[in-house]
Amino acid sequence: MIGHIYISIKDIATLVGYEAHNGEYKINTEDTTKMYVEAKDGTETTSFYLNSNQINKTPPNSTDDYEHVEITVPVTKIDNKWYIDSEGFMQAFNSAFYYNKETNKFQIQTLSYLVDYYKEHVKEYGYDKLSEDFNNQKALIYGMIVASKSSTDKFGVVNINTKEEIIGPRYNNIEFLEGPKEFIITNSSDKVGITYSTGETKISVKYDDIKVFNSTLGYYLVESNSKFGVIDSNEQLVIHMEYDVIGINSESFIADSAKSQYMLYDNLIPACVNGKWDIFDKHGEKITNESYDTVRMCYNRRNDRKSCK
Repeated sequence: MIGHIYISIKDIATLVGYEAHNGEYKINTEDTTKMYVEAKDGTETTSFYLNSNQINKTPPNSTDDYEHVEITVPVTKIDNKWYIDSEGFMQAFNSAFYYNKETNKFQIQTLSYLVDYYKEHVKEYGYDKLSEDFNNQKALIYGMIVASKSSTDKFGVVNINTKEEIIGPRYNNIEFLEGPKEFIITNSSDKVGITYSTGETKISVKYDDIKVFNSTLGYYLVESNSKFGVIDSNEQLVIHMEYDVIGINSESFIADSAKSQYMLYDNLIPACVNGKWDIFDKHGEKITNESYDTVRMCYNRRNDRKSCK
């Protein structure tokens, strides 16, 4: 804990427009190892797990769409209060944090403040309009502006400090991925790929859709011609692109240890083609001997349950 600035989650929440709650989001429990905060403007909910380096961020009214964000210093508890370090605070509460060691004072800039400021100053960076997408606006916290030019209606990304372009204004759409600090880019043919925050291409711009599958493993869910597959950060196939569905709907099937709609028990990946389900491990190896009518059957049958675990 030495060398870090720690902030009480509950104490800071009300100051930056959040409400703090004990337990797990959307589940009626007073689990003392979990806590969540809800933005009062309804933009996002952040879930915390005691002694964990991971927080989950959920958009409003979502049942299965949430983003895992890795934080450097785990959430901790001191004298019955939950604490997060300053870097984790920025990620959890969508706010910039600045500390002056000489004066021993800190400054907090909320996302709404940053959005209002850069809406007025976006032209200084060579663009006409700040992106209105909430995820893109969160890039401001990390020193980047996602904006468009009126003449072309194309989007680009600029470094706030240097005013240098990270991504040129030639894309139909850009989406900031907060977890890995990357950008999904959409070209004029509506094909998507991913760039690093430096602007270098990471995933080729050739897919119909792409989502972060698992940020820890560096996996992405990709779609092409209405078929889904999983690739790694080197664009190597983990699961071939031949499935109609990969993952589960958390409303229709919830496993006790399913922290992700794509991966169960931090290891199992369900995939469906032609109404039949297969189970893969996190390395892309098929571990079921036969296909099933439902994912639940893998858990309800004793022998299959052993193989699934």
